[in-house]
Amino acid sequence: MAILHNRNFLNEDQKEVQISKTPEGIDLEGIKIEKKQCISNSHEIIVKNESVKMIEGVILLIDVNNGAKAIQHVWNSYKGVHFDVTKEQVIEGSEEEKEIKTIRYYPFFEYQKDEFGVNEEFKFHDHTTNIEQMINSKLSIDN
Repeated sequence: MAILHNRNFLNEDQKEVQISKTPEGIDLEGIKIEKKQCISNSHEIIVKNESVKMIEGVILLIDVNNGAKAIQHVWNSYKGVHFDVTKEQVIEGSEEEKEIKTIRYYPFFEYQKDEFGVNEEFKFHDHTTNIEQMINSKLSIDN
């Protein structure tokens, strides 16, 4: 089980999910995937692909020296398969990736494209922000 779960940061139903490559049939044409733009990257995918959902949660980055940091993050899912185009197209193969030992994904909320109004800005849910801060606080105490 996941580090976060063992430290009681997450409820029993908030389990770690595995990230797969972007499933076949997901249309990425015309979508510019940018670094540090997970929200807009994932939102563009749900706008262009009818059955795809946007997932809000926390990722736990564990570096090659076993240091860890929680970060609020957004990725996608399609028919139960979770995928992260930001990681796949921006991080993989980069210098930054060489410092990352593993990334663990913990979902909290899912959204469909019809849940967003025109020009509505996405804001992380307070729950996600609080979990990120609590994890990072606990990690800094443990080190």
